[in-house]
Amino acid sequence: MPLAEKREMIRIMLADKSLFAKEVDGLLPIGMGVALRMVYSFAFAIAQIVLLMGWRKKIVGEQTASPQNREIFNWLIYFTLVIGIMFLILVLGFFIQNTTSLNILFPIAVIVLFATLSLSGYLVLKPNILYGLTGLLQPHMTDSDTAEQNKKDDDAISHSILVDNQKSFNPK
Repeated sequence: MPLAEKREMIRIMLADKSLFAKEVDGLLPIGMGVALRMVYSFAFAIAQIVLLMGWRKKIVGEQTASPQNREIFNWLIYFTLVIGIMFLILVLGFFIQNTTSLNILFPIAVIVLFATLSLSGYLVLKPNILYGLTGLLQPHMTDSDTAEQNKKDDDAISHSILVDNQKSFNPK
């Protein structure tokens, strides 16, 4: 497509914001791409909430749950709420944009910016979240069990290094 046609298309789309929903999206009928994106985004949001509710008892309910896991679970709840609210605002904005002549692009962009900055700020303030959940798939171990296992691991590594060193100094 020549540059002049692209400019003209952009100018027309900026003048009438409802046209983006009528854009052809692959093999789908006109307007279906936007609608399907909203539907599967909603499905992912519901699935995320269902997963969080299923893991809540295991992560938060146990007396032995680690503070790291609780912190990560709180992050996931916060993340889900922010993304869910942002999703609802975007869907609402889509319908407002297509049914009225209001230009709400700037307010929505500010909301998305604020959501992104708040999620990033949360991670900057609590970077330990990025280390992930601990001990969920492992059998529960006490501190003495962990110390004993660490000693066994250290002994095995030391023995392996000693054997390797002996082999390299005593060639046969």
